[in-house]
Parts: sequence; C-alpha cells; structure tokens
Amino acid sequence: MNLFELESGQSAIIKHIEDSCKIKNRLMELGFFAGVQIRCVRKSLFGTPVLYSIAGATIALRRADAQKITVVQP
Repeated sequence: MNLFELESGQSAIIKHIEDSCKIKNRLMELGFFAGVQIRCVRKSLFGTPVLYSIAGATIALRRADAQKITVVQP
C-alpha cells in the first residue's frame, strides 16, 4: 500500500520511496527511510496535503508525493 492510503490515526512502516519521487532526497533528509514508523495525523478536507508524524516531527505531504512511498502496516 502507499502512504496516502493510510487513514487518520493509522501507522505504518516505510518500505520504499520510488526513485521517480521528485522530493526523495529531501524526504530522506527528514528521516524517511525503510524501517521507520510513520503515522497519518490528519487529512485535509480536499484530501491533500496530509499531515504525517515521523521521528517526532509533523510533515505535510501532497498526495502525489505520498503515493510514491510504499508502506506496510505492522
């Protein structure tokens, strides 16, 4: 499943970020690595952006970027 498919309050483990993700390097600088837990905090009324909690930070991602991150639920 991809990160965007998580519902508010659900957590998952990052498995992979696609190379086609334009902000892949920036995400990795922010702690987006395989094996790291991430939680969907809240989705906006229009579906994007979505707030995620990772490594003690809250980060907003657009749908297009979140869909390029593969996650698995524990």
